[in-house]
Amino acid sequence: MIPQQSTLSPVHKRKNFILSKYFGYELDISLKNLSEISIEIMCMEWLRSNFAPREYKIKSQLLKIGGNYAKVDIYGFTENTEKIAVQVSFTDNLKVLDKKASDLLSFNADKYVIFCSINHYFNENIKVITLEKVFEDFKNDDFYLKMLKELINS
Repeated sequence: MIPQQSTLSPVHKRKNFILSKYFGYELDISLKNLSEISIEIMCMEWLRSNFAPREYKIKSQLLKIGGNYAKVDIYGFTENTEKIAVQVSFTDNLKVLDKKASDLLSFNADKYVIFCSINHYFNENIKVITLEKVFEDFKNDDFYLKMLKELINS
């Protein structure tokens, strides 16, 4: 069994990346070409950027991204020293997302955010931000576009 963060695991999820390296071409700048950890990094950077609403902008990270807790992918302090807990979800299943939202709210924080691909998802206690919005914000900014290219092709 290969650990999650090793180069070829899971192979099927990164097939296009592996083929691009083998055949020597760059992947298109597309959300689907980002790995799960790269999407978590993108969301963390978005929360640090001027794109994030001021009340959700992260000033200090308290845990490494992903893997610390099943309920939380990003945890830190906002600029107002409020604790913020964030879940980055790759599911398009509403029931799974509801469970993740419930789990997130059980974590001790002042603010909660879910990044997901479901455009119509709503939870009154959680700020919901679509992965597509984050990706488009970065894709349309010269600095963050370079970051996306590096995350996709490295």
